[in-house]
Amino acid sequence: MKLNYHIYCIVFFILIILPGISNAGTKGKNNITQPQSVYGSVSVKRWADNKKSAFTFSFDDSKISQFTYARPIIDSYGLKATFFVIAGEVTDSKPNWLYGFWWQFDSLAHEGHEIGSHTMTHPELDTLPVGTINQPGTLDYELYQSQQLIEQKIPGYKCVSLAYPYNAYNNQVIDAVSQFYASARQGGDYSNSPDITGNELYKINAIDIYFNHPRGTMTDDEAFNVYTSNVISQSIETGGWANYYAHDILPWDQISDTAGSDTTSVSTYFLNKLCNWVVQESDSNNIWEATFGNVTRYIKERENFNYSIVSSTSNQIIVASTIGTLDTSIYNYPLTVDITVPQTWKEVTITQGNNSVLDSSFYNGSDYVVRVHVIPGNSNVVLSSGSSYSITGHVYYDNAGSTPLSNVKIILSGSNGTDSTVTDNSGSYSFNDVVPGTYEISPSKSGGWGGVNSTDALIAAKYFLHQISLDTLQQKAGDVNGSGSVNSTDALLICNRFIHKITSFNIPDWIFSGNNQVTVTNQNVVDNIKGIAAGDVNSSLKP
Repeated sequence: MKLNYHIYCIVFFILIILPGISNAGTKGKNNITQPQSVYGSVSVKRWADNKKSAFTFSFDDSKISQFTYARPIIDSYGLKATFFVIAGEVTDSKPNWLYGFWWQFDSLAHEGHEIGSHTMTHPELDTLPVGTINQPGTLDYELYQSQQLIEQKIPGYKCVSLAYPYNAYNNQVIDAVSQFYASARQGGDYSNSPDITGNELYKINAIDIYFNHPRGTMTDDEAFNVYTSNVISQSIETGGWANYYAHDILPWDQISDTAGSDTTSVSTYFLNKLCNWVVQESDSNNIWEATFGNVTRYIKERENFNYSIVSSTSNQIIVASTIGTLDTSIYNYPLTVDITVPQTWKEVTITQGNNSVLDSSFYNGSDYVVRVHVIPGNSNVVLSSGSSYSITGHVYYDNAGSTPLSNVKIILSGSNGTDSTVTDNSGSYSFNDVVPGTYEISPSKSGGWGGVNSTDALIAAKYFLHQISLDTLQQKAGDVNGSGSVNSTDALLICNRFIHKITSFNIPDWIFSGNNQVTVTNQNVVDNIKGIAAGDVNSSLKP
């Protein structure tokens, strides 16, 4: 009996316990050194920069106080807001104590804020017949004409968001709104689900705050604590999207004294405090603050995102992406994605289009990944294993001996910033540790000008008369008045400078040719540059 019991224990240990111990050790090892995902596989983050939740400031009714008082506060914190305008009430210049002007909303749009529609005349949309886009007093007219007027007054701008006047809508309204806008905002609650989809994008919750009125002391503005506590519990902790909206924004001392102000007027004191809190929560990775339209873009792009691995080698991964039928001229907000890479890729060069950045990979608990901001459906994302390259070349004078030009300043500019160097005595220059991308090369030189005489003036005149030909660089050197062509005036100016009647031309003293733009992909680049003194069309100078 005892023997059978011992045999049972041994069998149990071999079949049950031992495999568990062995597998546990193997699993830990695999998680660290053998990533389970295919290199190039993509994981889209719920919110931009992998923040826990989203947050939007919005302002209704195109109040002039929003430009006067809200804008400076929001801008001072580096935040962006959405301004829903009653398009039919905004004017170009007619004074109106209540509403702003088109130039103000145009300015806000160019600063990166969003201008959304609050219809043409602010009616209760659920009371209107559908009608047509050209029939005043109908649903389609209110929706379409307000959008068109906004885009007309702000050239090149796309209006994609709507706020329901009086928060009034029904299914018929949603059907109409979806024909013109990407999303719409109602009132009602502090937060929205992180997984909004379909028609839910036309029922986005937002909440304004009611204050005591008149406000006798600043403590009457302490609805702040209640509001932020609700955002924390209902949005940040659930990963949702919170929307705050307001109407008039006024200095605190004006609210208690201003006739007609109501319990929804927000003080600059409160707004400043709220902006400060949002920035703190953003710095703590709790909030991604963005406009209503950009959060909508992110949601719809995230929902429709698909990718494919074009190629995957030991030193390069190429990923393509699409967003289905979404219009890429509207849906162009960068999605935050993690792309798996080999463990050995400590530094990764990330290139999309003409933009390149160098970033570090990190371990996410199961794979090594690099975090990328991808504009989906744009161009392929190319990941390289941290390699960098060089741009080198020589600068020489455009004469028979190709005399090296020293002390030429070369500026290299691209998406990663600018760098500069100066050519040495052999005329050579170099930029090292250049990541893939497209760059502008700008040479310049001061001092050492010369070689100009009466022969150059004669050559310029003969070229103007079609008696001789000049190459491109000689033509640039001969066009000393900067008119775009060589003519008799240039010949006269060259002669005048030779006899010291003038001391300068309308163009710089040194002219350069070569590729103004170079693209670095997966190899070093050589870009040689010719230089010539302005006016020295016969290239006689020997610097």
